Amino acid sequence: MAEPSDLISHYSSKIFQTRIYALTLAGAVLGGAMKWFPGDVESGVAGLVLILVVGSLAESNRRYTHSYLCSCYASSRSAWKDPARWYLFMRINEEPWSGRKVGAIISRVGLYWATFLPGLAGGLYLIWRNKIGGVAGETCGAEVAMWARCTWTAVGVLVLGWLIYGAVKPPHPKDYFRRIIRGEIGKFEEELAEEGRKLEPPKQAPKLQASEDAIDHVINKGFEVEVSAGAVEKAAEKYITLPLKREIDKGKFEGKETIKIDLDKEEHIKFE
Repeated sequence: MAEPSDLISHYSSKIFQTRIYALTLAGAVLGGAMKWFPGDVESGVAGLVLILVVGSLAESNRRYTHSYLCSCYASSRSAWKDPARWYLFMRINEEPWSGRKVGAIISRVGLYWATFLPGLAGGLYLIWRNKIGGVAGETCGAEVAMWARCTWTAVGVLVLGWLIYGAVKPPHPKDYFRRIIRGEIGKFEEELAEEGRKLEPPKQAPKLQASEDAIDHVINKGFEVEVSAGAVEKAAEKYITLPLKREIDKGKFEGKETIKIDLDKEEHIKFE
């Protein structure tokens, strides 16, 4: 059975291959269409097909990138050889492309779809080249041709928008663990609500709002022990629910409708 370290190599090669396929396909279709498809319909259909296939390859690339990251996380589990070294590799490797800062987003744009732009641009050129260059040999009426161009262009814009969305908000292995943290916070919120209903008179329990930074901090604390759901659940209890319960029992948040969970400047969990 393949180990996660084998999958890292496998998906790395797949990522490279899909980018080469996209660039090769763009060049081949552009060259063939320029010579063999002079008419509106033939050129437009070739451009549309190029956009759709390149978009499909870009989505495959995004899928392989996600699988690569998942393999890195799996390799850092304690059941495998050298888990600490894999964990360090995983953290350092993804750092330049993780987070929601502008620099990280720009880096992901280059990482995920920059090599697919030539195919999208080539497809749009084939759709519009007769209109732009005044090439003779229109094979359909002007109104029909314009309608087809606009429709096919809309498809290209949708594909481009999807790729940009994937770069701004890519799937991440941590999403699974983020759901675990939010689930633990939700359970604790229900416990507070149940305790409030039992009081005389009943009291409204505060709502809990956790920032993404706080959630990721707790996940990293759990990963220091082991990359597993159990370790993350224990970290949520240690760094969020137990300290917050002590603060609530002291009456610190009496009368507050919402308690915010965030990180302070020293990167410690804070409640306010």
